[in-house]
Amino acid sequence: MTFSNETISLFQQLADLTAPKCRECRAPMSCCSSEYCEMALILAKEAETPLEPTGHPRLKLMGPNGCVAPPHLRPLCTFHLCSINNNGYDKDAEFTKQYFELRKQAEYAWGVDYSWQEKLDEDAKSLVRGTPGKSE
Repeated sequence: MTFSNETISLFQQLADLTAPKCRECRAPMSCCSSEYCEMALILAKEAETPLEPTGHPRLKLMGPNGCVAPPHLRPLCTFHLCSINNNGYDKDAEFTKQYFELRKQAEYAWGVDYSWQEKLDEDAKSLVRGTPGKSE
């Protein structure tokens, strides 16, 4: 498994965007999960990218300044943000828009197929217009 420079860059941009929000959280880094570390280690092995466990008692990749795995090797962590996860949006509307635009780009670069979502979006729009089934 290899990652394009675009994929790596998009995941880094998303991590950079969300990091300040994570630091502001009432419980920073409390959403980290040992399962996510395991997934990152598996992805790293598949990508032939060495990742060394840090010795943290619970989170194998948690270092003194946060996770040592690059953002593209920990996609679930990179996508996670408490406000988005809990509410579906952040109180900052511009941030929410930027987050979802960047996330969609990162997911496309990762290989996620959104053609089904685009079909649903068209169906929803046609229902709003009062013309069900016109998108077929």
